[in-house]
Amino acid sequence: LSCGGLFGNLYIGSSVKNCHNYGDVYCRGAVYYGSLSPAGIVSRAEGCDILGCSNSGNITGIISDFGIFESGAATGGIVGVARGDCNIEKCSNTGTLLTRDTFGQYDQASACGGILGSSFTLQYTTNIIIKNCYCVANISTITNYADKKFNYAGGIFGATYGYWNEPVQHNITIENCYAAGTITADTIGGIIAHEGWIIYPRSAIVSNSYYSNTIESWNEYGESLSDDYMKSAEFVNVLNTDGIMFTLDENNINNGYPVFAERDLFDVKDNVVDNEITAYPNPTSGLVFINSVDKTNCNAIDIYALDGRLIATHPGIALQDNVIIDMSNLPNGVYLLKASFVDGSKAATRIVKQ
Repeated sequence: LSCGGLFGNLYIGSSVKNCHNYGDVYCRGAVYYGSLSPAGIVSRAEGCDILGCSNSGNITGIISDFGIFESGAATGGIVGVARGDCNIEKCSNTGTLLTRDTFGQYDQASACGGILGSSFTLQYTTNIIIKNCYCVANISTITNYADKKFNYAGGIFGATYGYWNEPVQHNITIENCYAAGTITADTIGGIIAHEGWIIYPRSAIVSNSYYSNTIESWNEYGESLSDDYMKSAEFVNVLNTDGIMFTLDENNINNGYPVFAERDLFDVKDNVVDNEITAYPNPTSGLVFINSVDKTNCNAIDIYALDGRLIATHPGIALQDNVIIDMSNLPNGVYLLKASFVDGSKAATRIVKQ
């Protein structure tokens, strides 16, 4: 069963950008080569790029039978199972994840991952890259074989699967990620629960990635930090080693943990044909002056929160000659100002309200 909040299956060459799932996903059935794989965005990704996507729905997978072949089940905040190369960047999950066995005789692997549930391949090398992502959620993997350590749950990634007759290779790279919440499973990882279920070659490289000390990690991947530190400006600076990716959660939309400073919402950068707009002063405490906007050619200037919510709209016909936007009534935080023009082009800039 391929149950995704937005997509069931995606194949080689597919790209998903700037999508969000709000709805709960519930998937109940038999396992068949990892096909019981509920996820917030894509259930099964067979060679895809998943960029700038987020999930806030609760994701549940219930194992009720073996199916035709015994195999693993996986639940992921963004992707359930990656069956081929998969690149996941600037994605986040805040929905609860649960994989549960009700069959009673199941003795194969079950995995949950805050971003990716598992990677699975029959015969080809699989390259997984997860970069600049976060999960703030509770994760549980519960079956009737607790003493066999077959239940894997990781703050970012669950576990790899393979096939007994094929020498498969899983290469996993995780950079600039963090996880917070609680995890319940037989085998727990703050970042990765298990990098290889089958004995064939596999490797995992984890750099600059962290997890809350509320997660009792069983391996060396990632670094444990206190909740207070992970909500601090110092931690934001630690994450921003490759440019400004994260910022403080000034509006408390993520329980105080860092949020994205910019997620390329609504394909803004892909559609700019005029000059990018500039706004000053930045930071601002109220009035904002905007340059590089032709008032007669401007349909509107919109203000977005970083979670994608439209905060305010200023129609072009209402703009003054020098294009002034008043942000004094908005909470402190980082916002996206987007100008839309009559020729269909867009331009945008970030601004800090303090």
